[in-house]
Amino acid sequence: MKTDRRDFSPKKKPFSKDGGNRSGSFGKFEKPGRPGGFAKPAKPGYARKPERPAKPKEAVKEAPPPAAEAEDSGMVYGRNAVLELLKSGRPIDKLFVQSGAREGSITVIFAEALKKSIPVIETEKAKLDSMIKNSAHQGVIAMASAKEYCQIGDILKIAEARREKPFILIADKIMDPHNLGAIIRTAECAGVHGIIIPRRNAAGVSPIVAKISAGASVHMAIAKVPNIAAAVEELKQKGIWIFASALDAGGDGKNPGESSPLSDYCEMDYDIPLCLAVGNEGEGLSPLVLQKSDFLVKIPMAGKIGSLNVSCACAVFMYEISRQRKRKD
Repeated sequence: MKTDRRDFSPKKKPFSKDGGNRSGSFGKFEKPGRPGGFAKPAKPGYARKPERPAKPKEAVKEAPPPAAEAEDSGMVYGRNAVLELLKSGRPIDKLFVQSGAREGSITVIFAEALKKSIPVIETEKAKLDSMIKNSAHQGVIAMASAKEYCQIGDILKIAEARREKPFILIADKIMDPHNLGAIIRTAECAGVHGIIIPRRNAAGVSPIVAKISAGASVHMAIAKVPNIAAAVEELKQKGIWIFASALDAGGDGKNPGESSPLSDYCEMDYDIPLCLAVGNEGEGLSPLVLQKSDFLVKIPMAGKIGSLNVSCACAVFMYEISRQRKRKD
């Protein structure tokens, strides 16, 4: 029996897993101190860049629909929505239209607003964007009213039904809805029969005004007129005396262009059919309204500030009128 000499060759010794000792079995070759087999170490000075973290996906913002109503503001925007609002017969205080937009359905909206004597105000796109906090207005925003307006004659009928001398308030050019809401609330509590406001350059009875009034706008008769001076003339013809709130601008007790002296509000007799007229804090009443008024009254100021907030001044006037009338009843 021949024996193969290769079985006894001492030239090569097998390597084992433990680093070169003969164990009689051949495992996977690994150098000591390098786990993982043949992974190549990084070169000195060339450290591997760490993996970048996955970029989080941004949430996709959905654009609001082009026809919608802004919550609690009474603003209806979008061409189709405004057109349907005009057709519905719901009261609208005013329309804001983007300057230069006179094509397509905008022309129809203009025509409908003209028929209903709704004021149309042309303004820049940036102004419309800021009103509803986005650009989905399609160039038109309507200020819907939260109340049905009445006529001056309806206010006089309320006083007649109560068998009381008319007590009316004119709130001219009150731009701040919070002031108008506070005035309506105080007027309702003081027994005012109705309020007259202008159609232009003033806040209307929006949902915000209704909220600030704490529900008083529901019970208060409010007339919206195109011209305050004409409304004053109409009231005077019906036997109503006009008391206008004014500031003392001259040392002679009269304001420029006024025909009546300026009196302290506490010195007047209010037990007559009357209308109290107040203006906004910046401009006050117009010179024409002051000229047409029967009496000019003021609230004396003891401090360094020259005037009260208009809603506070209204409260002072109205409760003095109410106090005098209750004392004489």
